[in-house]
Amino acid sequence: QSENSDCMSGAGAELGGRGEALDRMQRMNAVFRSASSTRPLGTAACTGFCVMAVGDAVAQRSAGEKQFDPQRNFVSAAYNGLASPAFYRWYQLMDRLAPGVAIRTLVPKVLASQLVTTGLNNPCYLLWCNVAEAACGTADWAAVRSRRRLLADRDPTQ
Repeated sequence: QSENSDCMSGAGAELGGRGEALDRMQRMNAVFRSASSTRPLGTAACTGFCVMAVGDAVAQRSAGEKQFDPQRNFVSAAYNGLASPAFYRWYQLMDRLAPGVAIRTLVPKVLASQLVTTGLNNPCYLLWCNVAEAACGTADWAAVRSRRRLLADRDPTQ
């Protein structure tokens, strides 16, 4: 029996570590759910900020950037944090207008969301980034002007 208990204690220690991690994740999930129900817009903003910050950091690394750009990361994350409560409300509206997840209700919700949010969100995001770069003094206006000239040279109507 001592041989079995030694063997089991090694496995138990390994499982205990996983069990602790699982417990931690379950507690974090409970805190998140509680915050979502008591402060949904604040939770959406914080979640949006954090998801975008991590996503942009991964994107910078995956793109082979030589150095992490914290300003780019913060500008993107701040926009997402500000926009997330609006998206939260939008999806609530979609769920009220077309409740359920059946294909016949899901497809129109997805199409409406793509048409509305993409058409509004993309220009707002680009404007936000340009204003933030201008406010921080990091906008490369010479590059912007040269791209505009390059595009104008290609387009005979301008």
